[in-house]
Amino acid sequence: MPAGLENQSVNNADHGSNGTVLNWDNIVQMEQMVATDNALAGKTAYITNAAAAGKMKTTLKNDYQGGYIWENYSPVVPKGIVNGYDAYITNVLSTETKGTNTNCAAVFFGDWTKLMIGQWGGMDLLVNPYSLDTVGTIRVIIAGYYDVEVMYPEAFAAMMGMEL
Repeated sequence: MPAGLENQSVNNADHGSNGTVLNWDNIVQMEQMVATDNALAGKTAYITNAAAAGKMKTTLKNDYQGGYIWENYSPVVPKGIVNGYDAYITNVLSTETKGTNTNCAAVFFGDWTKLMIGQWGGMDLLVNPYSLDTVGTIRVIIAGYYDVEVMYPEAFAAMMGMEL
């Protein structure tokens, strides 16, 4: 069973048992955790799902500093900027449950060159010309087997329960 990044032992940026409030201090703390471990190098970036990115796009950094946490969104490539670092959206990260809060999201920050992606087996390719034959379409199904391993856990910080 693939463990995925969510089940790796990395810096834990969660606060409380029912989710972590999205605010500027908690975002900066993720960077601080990685920097404290001397791992703030390489290809550092944030990654989260569309719901969390949307929340960050509408949440002000703080009362004294202008701007939103997620800035400079590009509709061409689903990415933006969070505190000067690239930020990416993927819906592979689903909505999480943290304690009694069922509306949380995972946010990761780290050096993505320290994440190894492994593929085993082969690519299974199934061409089915019959399932959609009434509309003149061929259905192609591709299956692959992948997992990830963190080569340097200190290079990542995870907030698994950010309140949406």
